[in-house]
Amino acid sequence: MRRPYLPFPADETGLSAVEFALVLPLLAMLLCGVIEYGWVMKTRLALHHAVSEGARAAVCFSTPTEREAAARAQITAALAGLTHAGLAAGLDSCVTVSELAAAANLPDRFSLSVHDWPYTPLIGFIPTPSCLSADAVMALPE
Repeated sequence: MRRPYLPFPADETGLSAVEFALVLPLLAMLLCGVIEYGWVMKTRLALHHAVSEGARAAVCFSTPTEREAAARAQITAALAGLTHAGLAAGLDSCVTVSELAAAANLPDRFSLSVHDWPYTPLIGFIPTPSCLSADAVMALPE
């Protein structure tokens, strides 16, 4: 039986290295995307938790100034664990505290919001949100 004619030698040495070189950039981008979006979700969850903790801490006080100070202090303390550069920058200008008057069948409420908090990407070449936001509303004790 004759061997079929092959225009190139049947030597396949180095073929796996070429395939790896073709697939590596795609795998690297996929891995970077998973890491970046995981970091965004972790940061967003930490921000929501910090705002909730700030609202919980604020309802323990009786005056609006004490509530605002307690809320800001609790948010700062809750976000202290995030060590990524740029996450704590500009937090004071993003926090909004307001008292909501009683409405029909609803008690007085305390509203705490963090809007347009600048987010610095971890890797940088994957598109991510530039700002994060979170809200919390707690009923004030009577």
